[in-house]
Amino acid sequence: MDVKCIFVLVFIIALLSMMKVNNRLERYTLKLNENFRNINSHQLYEFVMRNPHALNKWMDSISYFMESNERPHSVGKIYEVFIGIHSTYLITTEFNEGKSITLQSNSYYLFHSSFQLKFLGKCNSSALQIEHNFNIDSLLFQKTLGDILRKFLEVRLQRALKNLKLILNNLQSDGFLLY
Repeated sequence: MDVKCIFVLVFIIALLSMMKVNNRLERYTLKLNENFRNINSHQLYEFVMRNPHALNKWMDSISYFMESNERPHSVGKIYEVFIGIHSTYLITTEFNEGKSITLQSNSYYLFHSSFQLKFLGKCNSSALQIEHNFNIDSLLFQKTLGDILRKFLEVRLQRALKNLKLILNNLQSDGFLLY
């Protein structure tokens, strides 16, 4: 009886791992948004993109973030990111100066993650939208480990956006960011 149950369980897991997700980007993308009053999208973009060494100040789960090559921001630019003691590489797959950047990892350590930062301009304010997805089409992954990791990442990224907002508000109140 126990052998039958184990066989059925292994069969179901194997079947689920082979099933592919439909509309992965629409169904399993984590989207977070933070608004910044009295900071225009250009200032927000410049602070985030021109200060990679400051990234670990507002995104505390990242120990260090550095450019791996001297290329200007463009498709193909590579960054090395340290999360704790582990390092991995992110490559720019999409880039729209002043508007958005998409970084992708082919590392199993980050589960083939893709991050997109969008800098949105509004009247007298701006917004930063972060989108994340795991580039894995397995239904089993997306419904189990993917759900757990998305929730964990959501908490981390929400905290990072709040930290960024606090830093920018402090810089603005000290006169470093002028609208």
